[in-house]
Amino acid sequence: MGIKKSSIVLAMMSAGGVPYMLSAPKLDLASGSSPAAQVAEVPVVNAPVMTPGPGQSIAPAAAHQATDPSAIGIRPLHEVLSFDRTPAWVLGNWPRVTTSLADLQTQGYRVPLVTGTREADLAGSLTYYFGNQRLERILFQGTTGDARQLVTLLGAQFGFSRELTDDPSVYLYRVRRGSRVVSELRIKPAPVIRKSEGNARFDVNLYLERAE
Repeated sequence: MGIKKSSIVLAMMSAGGVPYMLSAPKLDLASGSSPAAQVAEVPVVNAPVMTPGPGQSIAPAAAHQATDPSAIGIRPLHEVLSFDRTPAWVLGNWPRVTTSLADLQTQGYRVPLVTGTREADLAGSLTYYFGNQRLERILFQGTTGDARQLVTLLGAQFGFSRELTDDPSVYLYRVRRGSRVVSELRIKPAPVIRKSEGNARFDVNLYLERAE
């Protein structure tokens, strides 16, 4: 079922995980077929939203802001998972951005993200890392109710393919350069699932690196 945008905002700012209900069939990890062929079987997941890290600052949204997409960072999935983005684009599209995430090679910009209010949408924390003003990698940690849209986009746009794992509850997709893993998506059902929270049935952890 749909959820109110105000509920999504509260979930994004929660320090712990919120339990939800799993309702989709599991992937056949032993199958050799492509992700596109089995996308209909991708589970719908609920996961705990990432706890804000050091330096992260997200202002609580006022009640009237809950209906304002710009106030909670609603952006389409294909728009945010693009290496065409710049620091100016990030700063211009969110009301608050955490920038104290630099390392020796890159500068990080972390924002709260909601891609919509449907079960297939994402909610959580998104971080862009730039080196010399060029976007080098994208990290996302959060939740979704149906992972099929995400898996389809990542497979078609970045070449993610499914890999076997020893943990039957983990749905693993990767991009490799030779034997080296350069990008990874992990989807895992929440430990406790509630039917009333259809948009947060799976934990989603994404590491996406620019292809050279």
